[in-house]
Amino acid sequence: IKFGTGQGVIKPYVYFNMLTGKGEQGKISIAVEGDLSGAAGANASFSATLTSTVKPAEYTYAPPTP
Repeated sequence: IKFGTGQGVIKPYVYFNMLTGKGEQGKISIAVEGDLSGAAGANASFSATLTSTVKPAEYTYAPPTP
């Protein structure tokens, strides 16, 4: 989202620890700081700032039931 504005840069996220299955979920704004490198055949690099827009809620992973 390099040139996004307003609500277009706010996205939902989920973070959790695979060992405990517990984490958090919320919404963040994404601001790309730089995307200067990335020669052909090389790994590209970028930097971004992720800022929470609401207080994260507790998240506990539960596998889907068949």
